[in-house]
Amino acid sequence: MAAIVLGANKVFECQVTGIARRGRSAPVRTSSRFHLGSNTKAITATMVATLVEENRLSWDTTVLDVFPEWSNSIHPDYRGINLNDLFQHHSGLPPYNNATSADMRRLPAGESAAEVAGFILHRPPARKPGSGGLYSNAGPAIAAVMAERMTGLSWETLIRNRIFGPLGISGGFGWPNAADPLQPSGHVHTWFGPIPTPTFLIHALPPFFRPGGDVHMCLPDYARFLQSHLNGLQGKDALLQATTVRHLHTARGVFGLGWGVGPHDGRMTSGHDGSDGTFYVTAALWHERNLAIAVAANMGGDLASKACHTVSNAIARVYLSRSS
Repeated sequence: MAAIVLGANKVFECQVTGIARRGRSAPVRTSSRFHLGSNTKAITATMVATLVEENRLSWDTTVLDVFPEWSNSIHPDYRGINLNDLFQHHSGLPPYNNATSADMRRLPAGESAAEVAGFILHRPPARKPGSGGLYSNAGPAIAAVMAERMTGLSWETLIRNRIFGPLGISGGFGWPNAADPLQPSGHVHTWFGPIPTPTFLIHALPPFFRPGGDVHMCLPDYARFLQSHLNGLQGKDALLQATTVRHLHTARGVFGLGWGVGPHDGRMTSGHDGSDGTFYVTAALWHERNLAIAVAANMGGDLASKACHTVSNAIARVYLSRSS
């Protein structure tokens, strides 16, 4: 496990414990990378926000504004959905959160991201768009396809150029140990204990959904990303203008853009959990306090979730009891 506590301009603590892979002695280090899972959604939303600030997109930009050729094939209910809807989970799209679900099995294989998006959007929604929140991994993925069309660059390149580079992050995509065997292995918990995930297995996340869940980085690098949001919540321009950050952390129901937003113990917070089933990460930011916490484990499942939240809550009690 690894945990980091930070303010807008300072890391207060960063601690790690444990080993990178069961059966080996190499320890986890502060430089070890963890797969962020769905915490990637906030990174993709931040990348899109840089395009909004450049007036290349707006939060009201609809799918048909970017792909007018879909006007005769898109399901009528989707004609008005925009970037806000896609990131705030009000698009009506099915969840696409289970690799064995009927919706997931219907997706075409071997097609481009834009072709998969077009296929998804020609099918009926799971609920009427705008009628309420329904968490969907397809929303950020379609938003990323819109960004790709507007820029002519891949999602990975946009993340490198607009997030990693400006923030000094040495992040990557996919499982951390796929390219570097010294990085932590993810683990699946079984009756026999944690089992390392072999890198030769096909990645559990289909390529189309990577903008919603497939970035990895070490916690000190993740802290730089969180600090860019803490600064904005405190009214300071950083990677994004403060007004843009506030928009990302404005709730529509319980969903911001890449964040879950709402009161926690009477304090307004933004947070998110992420897991591809082999890692687990939880992150939280307090809007009115100079504080963010992230905790990661190189194992997925309920035990990892409980452990990460137990550690995060214990840290929060200590720091929130102090004066700002």
